[in-house]
Amino acid sequence: MKKSSIRKYSFKKNTRRITGKEKKYGLKYWWREQQAENRKKLSVIIICAAAAIAVISGSALTAIVLRSKTVYAAFYGIPEAVSGELTRQIREIRSGRIKFIILNPAVPLPRNTAKRYDLLFTWTGRQTENFSKKAARLPDSVYNLMPAPVRKAGQTNNGYYAVPLLIDNYELAFYRTYRNNAKLLLPETLDDFEKYLETIKRYTDVPLMCSGGDDRTLIALVSALAESMCGSAGYEKLFETVGTEKNFENILSVTLSGDNTFTSVLDRIRSWQRKKLIHPLWYMATEQDVLTLMKNHLTGVIFMALSDHRKKPLVLIKYYDSTRFLPDTANAVHALVAPVIAGIAFSSKTEKQEILENLIHTDNQEQLSTISGLAPASSRAEANDRQADDVRFWAASCQGGPVPDLSSAAFTKPEQSVAFATAVREYLKQ
Repeated sequence: MKKSSIRKYSFKKNTRRITGKEKKYGLKYWWREQQAENRKKLSVIIICAAAAIAVISGSALTAIVLRSKTVYAAFYGIPEAVSGELTRQIREIRSGRIKFIILNPAVPLPRNTAKRYDLLFTWTGRQTENFSKKAARLPDSVYNLMPAPVRKAGQTNNGYYAVPLLIDNYELAFYRTYRNNAKLLLPETLDDFEKYLETIKRYTDVPLMCSGGDDRTLIALVSALAESMCGSAGYEKLFETVGTEKNFENILSVTLSGDNTFTSVLDRIRSWQRKKLIHPLWYMATEQDVLTLMKNHLTGVIFMALSDHRKKPLVLIKYYDSTRFLPDTANAVHALVAPVIAGIAFSSKTEKQEILENLIHTDNQEQLSTISGLAPASSRAEANDRQADDVRFWAASCQGGPVPDLSSAAFTKPEQSVAFATAVREYLKQ
């Protein structure tokens, strides 16, 4: 065999020095050294892992602490201007961490609202009353800052659960020119109001108008008339029935007060339609239709919310004088169908309740009234103008206080309100 064909192997010499102990004890000593080194490495790993766990635990604990120190305030269905002003005021009241959440008004309030949020600002009604047992009770001194009837807007059988902040109202706005031409005073009762409409028919084809194509406005007119005819007790019976009874025919037959049923309420509106005291198709009319009539001086009285009054052009609305929806004198005790924006505290911690207490103070109430154009709940605060001041007076003068329209008083889901408005329209078409 040739030398060139022989594969050559090379062995790398081990350069590690062998210690004296290794020479003496051999493999046994080497094994001990390896074990000791492994233990050191394991200790380092354990220490690093413990440090990592401590960092993670610390971060979680920090998050928990921060959440406990953060105030969560939710806004549901209220005007953007109001939520913006409330945000500003709350930031001034509390210097700590605050998180503001805008909830979707197209869906009902979550069932865990009381657990997720410390404060809730929304319109009072059936939805808010469902959380009344979970609301924190504030000192009576807070409610002493507002007229006694107004306090009722934040009260259930369980006591006070919400702090009223602002009051809207469904008003009757009278066109001054026709009133002056007919030499009429503003009516004070429901019967006087119907006589007023009959009189101004000489000057206009549309004595009374309302944007009834909007479900909320249509239901509001029905609500205001039902309260007027049946009093606060009868109206309360109506919204309790409407909220639980799914059959519209059964709602029509319910007795509200004396001989008055819900059919009586709707039939009175139908009589207005037949007599042309109100536009025959008012329940299909839009806000633009109302505005067109105003521009052409073709209507004598408009039913609308104070918040809608604020949106009308000044050049038109300045010729209208407003009153509350007029009561039927057959009933001694009345409420005012006037939606109320209120604050609810779900936390029993004093610092979070103090936010609501501060919002009812005079300076904050005046700012809220100025920004929104609505009436302040506080009896001491200066209202934005005469219209807002009148609303507060009317709410305070009604023994039943301000109450929500049927949309808020009876329903918790938008589709329920839509179905009810549709049923009312069908009845009025007959």
